[in-house]
Amino acid sequence: MLTHLKGRTYVLAGPVNIGLYFHDNGTATAIDTGLDDNSGRRLLKAVEEKETTIGHLINTHSHADHSGGNAFVQKRTEAITWASPLEAAIIENPYLEPFYLCGGDPFAQLKNKFLMAKPSRIDKKLGENNPELEPLKIIPLPGHAPGQIGVLTPDNVLFCADAFFPLATLDKYYLPYFAQVGASLATLDKLMNYPAEFYVPAHGHPSTDITEVLMA
Repeated sequence: MLTHLKGRTYVLAGPVNIGLYFHDNGTATAIDTGLDDNSGRRLLKAVEEKETTIGHLINTHSHADHSGGNAFVQKRTEAITWASPLEAAIIENPYLEPFYLCGGDPFAQLKNKFLMAKPSRIDKKLGENNPELEPLKIIPLPGHAPGQIGVLTPDNVLFCADAFFPLATLDKYYLPYFAQVGASLATLDKLMNYPAEFYVPAHGHPSTDITEVLMA
């Protein structure tokens, strides 16, 4: 379901929330694509219902549940796809995700769509300045993945990727996955003081106050 947050900013809610910002030139920027072709199909349907198309696609990080719909979207649009340099390498070579999780050649059970997305191309690498993506701003949020980023829209909505998880997830799993614990803690501190109006995690519901979950 496509939910309006504020101004031109929307979220396509699902197992992995997909962000959408609709520009005034008839295009949209998508933030992640979800797990697989089905999530990519949902994304395109939502955009088509708004009578627009995807001009840019930003991957917050390389994990399969965020980039697994890329290939489907890329086959059907001319979207320019962006990611940070390290995450781009994994998106284009998805074997690397189960490889680094396993510490070597992954056994067959790790070669599934939840850990190894379909390969997809990255057209441009995110840097300190990304004028083609304006008025969106890229916010580094490393920790869960080394090159993870968030996206801030002009409506002061911050898409936070997997920088934090909802309380229900923490109650269920207790210790979520973080590639870099120190960087994750620094990112949580950063978010604690970040003056966004809405915070949209990849998993869970948008919120205007994330203090409780950041302190959990």
